[in-house]
Amino acid sequence: MERIILEFIGGYWDGKTLDTASSDAEEVMLARGYYLMAHDGRIEAGIEGVSPEAIAFAQKHGWEGAIEAGFRSTHVYRVVERLEEGQEILVRFKYSQKRNRPT
Repeated sequence: MERIILEFIGGYWDGKTLDTASSDAEEVMLARGYYLMAHDGRIEAGIEGVSPEAIAFAQKHGWEGAIEAGFRSTHVYRVVERLEEGQEILVRFKYSQKRNRPT
């Protein structure tokens, strides 16, 4: 089975990673879930907002800004790089803030 590592650049999760090879079952679940939500790491695919599970995980692990991130759908991490080597896939997400369209 492939190992998937997600790296986050900017925003609340700057410098954090999620890894499917972790011994933490919650981390494995989040890594797989976010990888699938980003269409298997397709460039420009993204994840918007933060799930309750992700917030709980971040708080449990002392990630700064976990509460502030909340469920705001304006917070987006987009895939900017996908590297595959053997049985390992690295996906880099970069933070951006979604702009509201004028009504």
